[in-house]
Amino acid sequence: MKISQKQFGKENSITLMAKQNFARLVRYEGDLDRAESLMRDVLASRTKLLGAKHIDTLETANSLARVLRYQSKQSEAVNILRDTVKFRGSVLGPRHHDTISSMNNLAGCLSEMKGKSLEAEKMFKDVIRILIQTLGETHRVTINACGNLGVVYLKRDDAS
Repeated sequence: MKISQKQFGKENSITLMAKQNFARLVRYEGDLDRAESLMRDVLASRTKLLGAKHIDTLETANSLARVLRYQSKQSEAVNILRDTVKFRGSVLGPRHHDTISSMNNLAGCLSEMKGKSLEAEKMFKDVIRILIQTLGETHRVTINACGNLGVVYLKRDDAS
């Protein structure tokens, strides 16, 4: 990353991609605060350079939301993901795998928030419907989404 910054500059697309990949690595290693800081830097740069609706900016926003979710900052993650779903849907289409991925992430965040299980359930059902149409009902991604919906039902049963 530092080599890329020196050779191409801090806000070059190659440098930003390297920084985002490094942030993912840091997240996998468990340093969520550092991952959040790095992702926020990349998101700010990409938003400034490319605009809020560019696919690279949206990918960074989705990644930042995942970090925030792991930090139990669901409210902020939900706000970011709502925009990401809306923009990805308008730019890539509502059935594009990146749009569906953001919808799935949004539904997952909602499922972890008090009073949002019905919204999460509806969104998971929308995700599953689209995945069945695009990938089929036996595809691993579809099956995983069904499992996510099952968790919503289990949590609801535990709460009652």
